[in-house]
Amino acid sequence: MNNYLFHFWENVIVDEPTTHTFTKGNSDVEWITSKVYVEGENGAEQSIFFELAEKNLWGVNGIWPFALSKEQQTDNSLEGFQVCYPMTGEKLKTNKAERYTQLVFDKMNDITISAMKKFGEEGNLPHPAYSSYLVAKERDDWAYAVKPIYDHPKTTNKAGGKYVDHNKPARAYIKLSTRGIGKNIECFTPIYGTGDKLNSP
Repeated sequence: MNNYLFHFWENVIVDEPTTHTFTKGNSDVEWITSKVYVEGENGAEQSIFFELAEKNLWGVNGIWPFALSKEQQTDNSLEGFQVCYPMTGEKLKTNKAERYTQLVFDKMNDITISAMKKFGEEGNLPHPAYSSYLVAKERDDWAYAVKPIYDHPKTTNKAGGKYVDHNKPARAYIKLSTRGIGKNIECFTPIYGTGDKLNSP
């Protein structure tokens, strides 16, 4: 990583968690987020954008709430889209652009873990995240608290057990920018097909 990128990640700021609520039916729904940004001129907050290595992807997958069974995962319950992004080619060798993408993901993961440690020590994490923080701290394994952005796939062996297959490329599941749910969902992420033809939105 060159000096510019190193100092860039040093300057990323993660604000303290903020609680948000809205009412759905007769219930209040609560979720907690942290703003992540860098400071520009005059202390102005600037969003972070980065470019990933160009890849050919094999389709778009739907995202449904975790609580739904396979039978309940229909067009009406759809809540988003994601793509499976391979980190390398099939031969597992990385080029310069792929190494850059890995470094970006690794730094994002490091910043998330650092923020979780800081807010956890201060007792400023929501209950589910704090429980994960305590387990990760006790076992000294932060994968229990922060899921890696990319990993090798799991493969089922002849006995029916699953193992991480390091002979296949690691992959990241990246959510697309969407709005709405079910059949009214809209995707705002540009998707290009053969010949760089814009297919969506």
